[in-house]
Amino acid sequence: MARHGHVAIAIALVSVVLTACAGPRIERGVAGRPQVAACVAGYEVIDRAVEAAGVRDAEAYRMPGFPYLRASRFLASFRERELSPDQFEAWVDRLAALDREGRAVELMNLPAEARDGLDTAIATRVGPGWDAAEVVEACPAVLRTADLASAAGRDQLRAAVAVPPGYSMLSRTLGLYPLSAIPIAIGYERFVEDYVAQFEDGVVAAGAPVLYAPATARPPLAQEEIAELLATASQNPLDIPEVEGEDLARLAATFAPAFLVDVASAADRIGHPEWGEEGLPGVDVTRPAAFVRLAHAWFEDRVVAQLVYLIWFEARPKTGALDILGGRLDGLLWRVTLDRDGAPLVYDTIHPCGCYHFFFPAAEVSRRPMPQDEPSDVRERVLVPERAPSLAAGGRLIVELAAGSHYVIGLSAGSSRLEGPPTEAYRLIVSEPIPDAPLRSMPGPGGGRRSLYGPDGLVPGTERTERFLFWPMGVASAGAMRQWGHHATAFIGERHFDDPDLLDRAFAR
Repeated sequence: MARHGHVAIAIALVSVVLTACAGPRIERGVAGRPQVAACVAGYEVIDRAVEAAGVRDAEAYRMPGFPYLRASRFLASFRERELSPDQFEAWVDRLAALDREGRAVELMNLPAEARDGLDTAIATRVGPGWDAAEVVEACPAVLRTADLASAAGRDQLRAAVAVPPGYSMLSRTLGLYPLSAIPIAIGYERFVEDYVAQFEDGVVAAGAPVLYAPATARPPLAQEEIAELLATASQNPLDIPEVEGEDLARLAATFAPAFLVDVASAADRIGHPEWGEEGLPGVDVTRPAAFVRLAHAWFEDRVVAQLVYLIWFEARPKTGALDILGGRLDGLLWRVTLDRDGAPLVYDTIHPCGCYHFFFPAAEVSRRPMPQDEPSDVRERVLVPERAPSLAAGGRLIVELAAGSHYVIGLSAGSSRLEGPPTEAYRLIVSEPIPDAPLRSMPGPGGGRRSLYGPDGLVPGTERTERFLFWPMGVASAGAMRQWGHHATAFIGERHFDDPDLLDRAFAR
C-alpha cells in the first residue's frame, strides 16, 4: 500500500481502535509463512521505536509474546470463566482494542525524527509497501488466524493475560515486610480514626469554599432511562454494558458530582494538566475539568458499569519542612458503580497516587465481613466512613474536599440548581474511543506531544518524600501520581483500584 502521512496513521489507528485483533508470537512457527513473518517483524520495528523514544503507554498490560493484545484487570477476569466460541472472540476483540488504543497513543507521541524514520525502517525490514499503518491494520487478522485456531494457542492466551500485581516482591523481601509493616499498620489505624472523626465532627474551613459544578446542558436521566440504556448497551456476547457516544455523555452528566472545595490557595483550584516550559507537569486552573472514563466490575455474577471522574490540582502544598506527603500535582478519582436497574450501588474514591481509598455504599448495600476485619489481621480494611446520601430526582451529589490535603470530608445531596457558596463550572471531558486521550497525549513544552504519564505509569516530577519510608511495602514511588491501571490502594496487603472483583468481595445487598 502507499505510504501514509504520520497524521493519517494516527487517525487511522484511532478510527479502528475497536477493531478486532490478536496474536501471540509464542511458538508461532513463521517458516514458510511470509505474511506471519512480515507481521512479526513489523511489530518488532514499531516496538523498538517506541521503546527507544520512551513513549510506551503503560495503561494496559502488554502480555509477553502478544505484541498486539493488551489486558486490563477487568478483561483478565474472564480468563478463568467458561466462554463460548462467540464469547471468546468477543473477549479477544476487547483485548485487541486495548492494544489499538495504546499504539495510537504511542505513535502520536513519537518525536518527529522517530516518526520520520519509522516507515522507512519497516519497509526496509519487512518489504516494499509496508508501513506502520499497514502493520497495525492488516496484521491482527493474519496473526489471529495463525495463533488462536488451536486449543493450545487459546490456552497460551489465557495463561498470558493475567495482569501482575502492582507490588514489588523484591522490595518487600529486602524491606523485611512482615516486620516493617507493623509500624505502618499502627500509623494507618491512627489515620483512620482521625479521618472518620471528620465525618462525625465536621471540619473547620481553612479558606473560602468554592462549589465546582459540572457544565452541562444535558438534563439528568431518570432511573428507568438509565436501566434501559444499560440494557441496550449490554447486548453483546459478554453482557458488558458498553455505553458509548451520546449515551455515555448523558450518563456522565447525570452522575457527575459537584465538588465543594475549601480553597485556601491556588493549589485548591481544579484545573487541566499541562506541560510547563521547564518540562514538569502543572495545572491550568483557568480550565477546570473532570476526565471521565467508563469502567466495569463484577457484582452478583454480572458485569456492572462504573463511571470514573478524575480531577486535578496543581499541588498538595507542604505544611512544613517535615511534611512527607506534599508535592507537585494532586487530584481525586471519584467512581460511581451503577446497578443494572440504573441506581448507584457504591461510590468510592482515591487520590491519583492510589492513596486514601474509601467507600460510600448506597442505602440498600451493606459491607460484607472480611478477613481483614479481624483484630489479628494487620492488612488494610475496606473503609466505609459513611453511607452515601439518597438523591431526589434530578439531584446531584456534593463531594466536600478539604483544603491542602484534598481529602473527601463529607457528602451531601444537592438539587439540580445548586446554591450557596461561589460556583464555578467544570467541563466534563469524555474522550472516545481512547479513554483519557487528552492526558495520554498532551502538547509538549517544546512542541510535539507527550503523555502526562511515563512508561512506568507514573507522572514524572510528582515524587513524594514518603517513598523513602514506604518502599518496603512494595509500592513503587509511594505518593507519586499514577495512570489508570497502576493504582495499588493498600500498603499492607494487596488491593488495586481496578480490581473487578473487589466490589463483590466487600459488599452485598
